[in-house]
Amino acid sequence: MLKFIIKLGISALLTYATWHVGSAYVGYYRLKDAAEQAALTPGLTDAQLRTRVMQMAEENGAQIEEERLDVRRDARHIFVDAAYVQPIEVLPGYRYPWHFEWSVDVLIIPPMGISPRNRPNQP
Repeated sequence: MLKFIIKLGISALLTYATWHVGSAYVGYYRLKDAAEQAALTPGLTDAQLRTRVMQMAEENGAQIEEERLDVRRDARHIFVDAAYVQPIEVLPGYRYPWHFEWSVDVLIIPPMGISPRNRPNQP
C-alpha cells in the first residue's frame, strides 16, 4: 500500500510539472506565431511592429525586456528575435527560471510591378 501511495505522489508531481511547463510552452508558441502574423501585416514600421509584439507578449504572460527584442529588416525579409525568462512552478512552491528564445523570418513579396529596389524606404 505504501508503494502505491509513493507512486501516486510521484505521478501527481510529474503531472503538476508537465501541466505548468506545457502551459508555458503554449504561451511561447502562441506569442511566436502572433509575432510572425504581425510581421506579415503590410505597412507596419519597425517601431509599430515592436510595440505590437510587446503588447502580445504582455497578453501571453511573457515579460520581454526592451533590449531582448530585436526587429530589423532588409530588402526582402523582416526579422523579429526575442528572448525572455519565465519562472515556472515545476513543483509546488518551487519556481524554475525557464529560458525562452525565438526568431521569426518573414519573406516580403512586393506587389506585382514593384521591385525591391523601386520600393519606398520604410523607417
